[in-house]
Amino acid sequence: MHSYYEMIGYQHPGGPVAEGAPPVPDMSRTSFFIDFDGTLIDPCPRPGDVRVPRAAHEALGDLVRLTGGAVALITGRDLDEVRRLLPDFDGAIIAAHGAEWRLGSRMERHPMANSPEVKQMARIAAAFAATDPRMTVEPKATGVAIHVRDAPDLEGEAYRFMEGLHAHFPNFAVSRGRGYTELRPIGTSRLNALRAMMTRPPFLGRTPLYVGDDMLDEQAMRYVAELGGVAIKVGDSESFATHRLRSPAHLHRCLSSWCAAEPVA
Repeated sequence: MHSYYEMIGYQHPGGPVAEGAPPVPDMSRTSFFIDFDGTLIDPCPRPGDVRVPRAAHEALGDLVRLTGGAVALITGRDLDEVRRLLPDFDGAIIAAHGAEWRLGSRMERHPMANSPEVKQMARIAAAFAATDPRMTVEPKATGVAIHVRDAPDLEGEAYRFMEGLHAHFPNFAVSRGRGYTELRPIGTSRLNALRAMMTRPPFLGRTPLYVGDDMLDEQAMRYVAELGGVAIKVGDSESFATHRLRSPAHLHRCLSSWCAAEPVA
């Protein structure tokens, strides 16, 4: 599948990306922000079919212990879904692109979560997706997504539909990821969520390290790189990242090697 930038004929302005893992970070001074689908786990055509490898569970557990909890998963999935998939993960969760989050025992959700508007959007999107079995609807607490990973030729059609739906729900914005289009509350983004989480302990005062694979991660990776942090792109497409790993499996090996470089408390 072509990248977003290739599809629109735009040359990505990011600079050279170094191949391979960066040096072992100082766990006491680094905060980790790790995207979920396509980064920590392999992408699935249908979001409900995902499985989290044992290597990912182990690497996250070690990172949380070594950093004193300064590890956040950042994802477009609902908070409850991530908690179900990773029941033993004790770090922070930034879900629904920042519309939901958990830090320690504290959880917050966007005011639009489970609102009548969100439920109505989901019903309309489900009716549209029912016209083609290659489309999958993912209802969310704070929005709705249509996935077409199995049929990239439908990406344009799905996007145009969501643009039309957006006209009736002005409190939401349209965004595109790899193989999907979604509506989410205006003002929610991975960059904004990253900035907010960096002001809270145990992330406060640490150098950020961000790992992502999608165009939705790019603003956050650019911000991290400009701060002097480390941004790692998982995959082959253009990026603002400072380093590149080719797959989630490569990321698992990278995280495991970093954790093995010092004893786990």
